[in-house]
Amino acid sequence: MHGKNLDVWKIYGRRMAGILGMFLMFLAIRELLNVMYVSEGGRNRYLWHQFYEHEGEIDNLFLGSSHVFCGVNAVLLDDLNGQNNFDLSSAYQTLNASYYLLKEADRKNSLSHVYLEMYYPVSLYIETGAENWLNIDHMEPSWNKWEYFASIAFRDPRHLPEICFPFYRYRRFLGDWDYITQTIEGKRTNTYYNVFEDGNGYEESVGQGYIFSSRVLQEHEKLVGSYIVLNENPMGEVSEQYLRKIICYCKEREIPITLFSAPMYGLSPVSTEHYDYYVDEIKKIAGEYGVEYYDFNLVKEEYLPIQRNEFCMDTDHLNGAGADFFTAFLNQVMSKEDSENRKYFHSSFEERLCAEEPRVYGLYFREYTSEEEAQPMKSYWVASNRGDDMEYSITLTSETGEVSLIQDFAENREFTLPAEENGICTIRARMKDGVEELCKVEISY
Repeated sequence: MHGKNLDVWKIYGRRMAGILGMFLMFLAIRELLNVMYVSEGGRNRYLWHQFYEHEGEIDNLFLGSSHVFCGVNAVLLDDLNGQNNFDLSSAYQTLNASYYLLKEADRKNSLSHVYLEMYYPVSLYIETGAENWLNIDHMEPSWNKWEYFASIAFRDPRHLPEICFPFYRYRRFLGDWDYITQTIEGKRTNTYYNVFEDGNGYEESVGQGYIFSSRVLQEHEKLVGSYIVLNENPMGEVSEQYLRKIICYCKEREIPITLFSAPMYGLSPVSTEHYDYYVDEIKKIAGEYGVEYYDFNLVKEEYLPIQRNEFCMDTDHLNGAGADFFTAFLNQVMSKEDSENRKYFHSSFEERLCAEEPRVYGLYFREYTSEEEAQPMKSYWVASNRGDDMEYSITLTSETGEVSLIQDFAENREFTLPAEENGICTIRARMKDGVEELCKVEISY
């Protein structure tokens, strides 16, 4: 009887060894395919390499979208506040990502303060794809990483292949030996983990998660396709859930947390109808927990005159000069009590627009398909801080040099064109019933 039991255990052991061997072979093949095909952006790879190199050193943690890694110079902030600051933000970082990145940072460091950026489009809904796997790919194995992975997989199983098998994202290169060779050779260089540059000379990593840009916003680039209409309480349900989880996590561990919105060129918030609905909702949630929230898009111009081309790399992000300028002001706010800081801010975005000198920020548009004309169309709006209190002259110059007058000075701010049309839109503006021209802008469309 004993011999039979021994035989059973031997058979069982061989089967388990076979299963384990197959599993290890599977992992080896998976890793080999990842080496051959995965060629993700260098910024996140470099970011996580730096993060783990600073293990145990980080005092202040910054989380959020690209508005943070372009707008907050963590290296400069070290000099200003005498602490170790690290920017663990990532492109279009959603609040579920921020939650698990916070836990990872807390697992590795004794955090003194958390600063969570609240870029409003990210908070309106939650992404489960690339915005998350760019972080998951580089996180060290841990229970926290598994929880992050599971939270995405269970919410939307469609993303399982891309998360479990990173090489699957690059399946279009299957059998492309030139691509495979280039990818492998790139990973053999000394700069793979230690250097990030975008290749065009505009962006490079300075350290601690901060990305420096030398690019300057040009007048003709002031066009965005981000027309958004917000309802009351616009934050998405899942985003709100994770915002509350982040705040509660910090409260439970006695880590002070501050919510903030980084400044951006005025075209983006102006092209968002009822932007104040979002500000009010974040203020309400922050108030429930006794947490401070600062929207730096509401700062009075006399304290933060950042609505200038030389401070912006595009209509959404600050460049190096803007980041240094904003970081110094951010440090000033961080070092004071909330009651002292309120003098810097307007009570609403609408109040800020009315307080500024009349100006035209640019154009924004919404693309749609016309049923009548059966072709893609674009509705364009002139973005200004006076709306219908101003009059606008709108002229188009096509790529062929043909000039057409859309309207002489009038209150109307909207016009529609076929989506494929390109050229230069010249906008002149003056106050309603006035005669003095206030500004003239020329924008590529």
